Amino acid sequence: MLPEIRFVDDPYSVPKFDIVVEDFDDFTDELKEFHKQFHDCFNRTEPRENFYNYMVGQLSPLERKSIEPIALNIENEYAERRKRCCFPPDLKFKTKPEIAAELLKEIAQSGQIPFRYVSADSVYGNSPVFREAVESIQDVIYLVGMPNTTRFWLRRPSTEKKEYDYRGEQRSKIILKTPEQSPVTFDSFAKGLNNFFWYRRTVSEGTKGPIEYEFTKRQIVLSHDGVPGEHVWLIVRRTVSDDPIYSYYISNAMASTRLKLFVWLSGIRWAIEQSFEEAKSELGMDHYEVRKWPGWYHHMIASILALYFLWHLKIRLGKKSTSSYSVSAPAFA
Repeated sequence: MLPEIRFVDDPYSVPKFDIVVEDFDDFTDELKEFHKQFHDCFNRTEPRENFYNYMVGQLSPLERKSIEPIALNIENEYAERRKRCCFPPDLKFKTKPEIAAELLKEIAQSGQIPFRYVSADSVYGNSPVFREAVESIQDVIYLVGMPNTTRFWLRRPSTEKKEYDYRGEQRSKIILKTPEQSPVTFDSFAKGLNNFFWYRRTVSEGTKGPIEYEFTKRQIVLSHDGVPGEHVWLIVRRTVSDDPIYSYYISNAMASTRLKLFVWLSGIRWAIEQSFEEAKSELGMDHYEVRKWPGWYHHMIASILALYFLWHLKIRLGKKSTSSYSVSAPAFA
């Protein structure tokens, strides 16, 4: 792969680099594991995957390794793999929030599963696409996780429109009237609050007794690229300990919403997480050994239906069942 460098009678000559792809049975897996070490260097999934694909192109046998040949090579390669795996021809890549937004709209339009609340973690909460999908459904309230670095104002700051010239074209943008009105992060705000503003609440009953957290809530204005965005509730939950762990949520609930609802919503998502874990541990949801799309798809459907059947039995048996399952209001995670 690399040129051989020799120096006559030099005891420290550089040996020839003679490793080739064929020397590895799992070269792709090796590269993926190596690439994972740099995941923290990327804030989003898309540039992380693009970087990986670029490396794949550099390690390919292409004669010319500029961006266009690399892109074309990867797109032929993946097209062939998709064909061998029997992928539906119209199936395209979508992020988790994009898939969830589509599913949510389909559920709402079908009217077969009534729901009033949507709960999700920060992968979805930090996605404007997902939040907009929820807000497009009438009378539905969301409570979604958000990163601790999210910025906001307690009161909407004053803004003004600024005109500027860009390559001979007149443009405008919204800026803060007073630049000193910079937003603060969720983390700095919550950790600076006095204990007086925290309320201890029981979330659920565990095997060792009640599970308690401390909560606080504020109505805030989110910051989008340094300018004010939507008006939402900020709900902060922290563990009861000397070194508390903080979790952050936002909600589009009405201004009159009580803390009790947010406490309940902050816990219902874990029932769904538990269901997935039980589907894996009890029903082998993650034990599939297939290489084609139809086989994987059928395995997932069978696993979900089997779990649905067990829940059906649990609900029908009621108190006769010794299972620790708990039934919650409809939610989406």
